[in-house]
Amino acid sequence: MRKNSKLVDLMFTRAEKLFPAFKLPIAWVKLNNENLAEWRNGFVDGFGEYHLISINFKLHTDEKDLFDTICHELIHAWQFENGIETNHGIEFCTWVLMLKNQGINASSPDCHIKTLKKAHKRLTKKAK
Repeated sequence: MRKNSKLVDLMFTRAEKLFPAFKLPIAWVKLNNENLAEWRNGFVDGFGEYHLISINFKLHTDEKDLFDTICHELIHAWQFENGIETNHGIEFCTWVLMLKNQGINASSPDCHIKTLKKAHKRLTKKAK
């Protein structure tokens, strides 16, 4: 898959609409190490404070995979802005399940079955 900045910008715009409004702007850059993607909270430089999401385009095979990864990283941005530990715990897994209902696979190998079950229980309580 050929990645260009317009396509990635469109994916970020689409993904951001799935979340409550972010307080900080979100920026992305290309990543050139062995990781699929990385997120840094409250990154500060000459442009001010923002979320920085780095993406390794060589490791993403198609547009859906890339979009799913963007959503995964935005969950971490949401966690940070809401004072929640930025890990793959119950809050993260709750988002994974909500996004899964929309055909998005933002999961992580760290989302253990036990934690996903707790998140599912939480979501079904909210729905009642």
